[in-house]
Amino acid sequence: MKPLRGQLNITILALVIAALTMSAGMNQESSDGRSGHNGSPGEQTCAKSNCHNTFSLNSGEGEVVISSNDLLNWSYQPGQTYQISLTVSQTGIPLFGFGFEALDEQGNNAGTLVPGSDNHELFALVSGVNRKTITHLENSGLSNNSKTWSFTWTAPETPVIVTFYAVGNAANNNGGRTGDYIYSTSQIVMPEVTNIISPVISAAGPLIICEGGSTELSVVPQAGVIHQWFNNGVNISQGDFYLATQPGCYTVEAQSMSDTLASENEICIEVINLSNEVVLESGALIASQNADSYQWINCDQGNADITGANQLSYIPPSSGNYAVEITLNGCTVVSDCIPFLTISTKDINPSTRNIRFNPQTKELAILGQGTYIFEIFDLSGKSLITGQARLQTFIDTKNWQEGIYFVHLKGSDKATATKILIH
Repeated sequence: MKPLRGQLNITILALVIAALTMSAGMNQESSDGRSGHNGSPGEQTCAKSNCHNTFSLNSGEGEVVISSNDLLNWSYQPGQTYQISLTVSQTGIPLFGFGFEALDEQGNNAGTLVPGSDNHELFALVSGVNRKTITHLENSGLSNNSKTWSFTWTAPETPVIVTFYAVGNAANNNGGRTGDYIYSTSQIVMPEVTNIISPVISAAGPLIICEGGSTELSVVPQAGVIHQWFNNGVNISQGDFYLATQPGCYTVEAQSMSDTLASENEICIEVINLSNEVVLESGALIASQNADSYQWINCDQGNADITGANQLSYIPPSSGNYAVEITLNGCTVVSDCIPFLTISTKDINPSTRNIRFNPQTKELAILGQGTYIFEIFDLSGKSLITGQARLQTFIDTKNWQEGIYFVHLKGSDKATATKILIH
């Protein structure tokens, strides 16, 4: 009989593909649980679309709990094996399921998980890592109100910080994915380390930064040690690195299961916050921020720099919109564009009208002959009031701020603009 070479080749190819699929860590799913859904970094849970999403995560009255009689104070000896238990509970629920992972700080499998008699292992490719999940076998969770599974974990040989991630499914056993509750939890497990050292903080950048800038602070990593960062004594972050964006003095604590040591030094960061406020005073635009340099800008001419306008204040030669670029210690801020109105204070016909201010009555009087349209502006060029003036017109200014105002009068053949002080 001739060998079935074609069929044999197909069989071998199928086996190779299957092996490659498993080695690549394709996410595995069945009635015996699901991999890659344990709520760890880079993973979701089953409380998501097209899964058990009737209720949001951790919204029911149940819970999932990780426990171990061997891991005292959640600390381990490298290379030792520990019994782990996982319990999912909710009153009135007849069916339960779970998923469990043990990962280091980089998201890799930490140590070795070995399933028990009523659970097994699945794999998922997450962020380039073939992560192992311990999960239930089909119907192993048939139990009223709660279910506990057990398996073993052999701690890594090298002391690293490990986090257990677990999810639990409290299901109504309706044969589908509706009406079920998903719960999640995690537990940090620390190696027993005794030879920790006081950290020294280094700064990879300036200690004076501009608003919105940052400087990276770091300490030398220590196996099995958590570095806790503080700013002016306030707990802010964990890790070997911290990106400082706020002012203050930064310190670090090295924390193990047996000891806590403060950093040998502190690094203080100063943040330069520049004001971009511009005020209009005495007919000039004035930057409110004292700085190293200024550059005034004409907003109406494509934000072009104004030649020679490099002082704290600037008097524009014509009406328009102006801004200023302010620089201090290498930090730069640009103000908003400020409208500026140039009004001539020369009376075309000063004998026609007499404008007076009475500080006792706080009234502005426009006296004279003929009929004029009046308009009053503040120093910023904002129009405050418009009306018609005849022989005697009185304007109440009790609610006005003290300062200089411009009274602009327009007649059929005359126009005047007068500066007056309200006080």
